[in-house]
Amino acid sequence: TPNTQFAAYDYGGKQIQFEVRGLLTGGEGDLERRGGNFVADLFYGLDGWMSVDSAGFQVYKGEKSEKTMDEKKSDEKDTVPHMQNFINACKTRNYQSLHAPLEIGVPSADLCHLANISYRVGRTLKFDPDTRHFIGDSEANRMLTRNYRKPYVVPEKV
Repeated sequence: TPNTQFAAYDYGGKQIQFEVRGLLTGGEGDLERRGGNFVADLFYGLDGWMSVDSAGFQVYKGEKSEKTMDEKKSDEKDTVPHMQNFINACKTRNYQSLHAPLEIGVPSADLCHLANISYRVGRTLKFDPDTRHFIGDSEANRMLTRNYRKPYVVPEKV
């Protein structure tokens, strides 16, 4: 599988890049390989960077990449409380009870979905957060939703 990357502009006008590599690659971040299907994420910011994988996360700051945090995953069910929180908020229709404000949670979840679309179409995409569509790419835009079968159709304006 060729290297594929997704590039977007977040709500503050800064570039976000998500790269999916279908090939074995170098040792960025000194990530320890565990098993045959290893997946990890690297996040780069103005003051440092963070690596996240199934074992936990580490935060590095400054020019010398000094490790300032090293959190190990404590339980295989770490996501259960977050999923339960989301389901409870849906049931009660109380968005204010969510663990993350919508302004943070929605763009965070969007990046995962948008990166998967980029991976599936096999090319770099540009996303406009104001229109919530890819710029000049009808194939990718069709993947933003699905074809619903009647009567289970989501209206254009919710």
